[in-house]
Amino acid sequence: MVSIGERKKAMRGVLDYIRPVNTLELVRQMAGIAEFSRPFGDYWRGFEMSSAEGDGITDAALAEQLDADPRLDTAGKALLFEARAERSLRELEGIVTGQIEENPS
Repeated sequence: MVSIGERKKAMRGVLDYIRPVNTLELVRQMAGIAEFSRPFGDYWRGFEMSSAEGDGITDAALAEQLDADPRLDTAGKALLFEARAERSLRELEGIVTGQIEENPS
């Protein structure tokens, strides 16, 4: 049986690998120009966690909710969808290269 500590360590490793570095850099650059809303950060963390856990159902539900959320402007939504896409590509690359394990669920 896997301990909680071992699961956290594995999730941390996945997050480190799939972190959308290009989009993160863009967000950092834009932070000096524009302020991101609290829902932006909530969605960012939600997508990050669902990806780390390999939870495609939650990821899809978050994407649908984000698309319909009136609290975010078009630019914020576009950045979140871009980060989600980059994260997915990095996750696929990690699976193909054997850097992270594929979650069969």
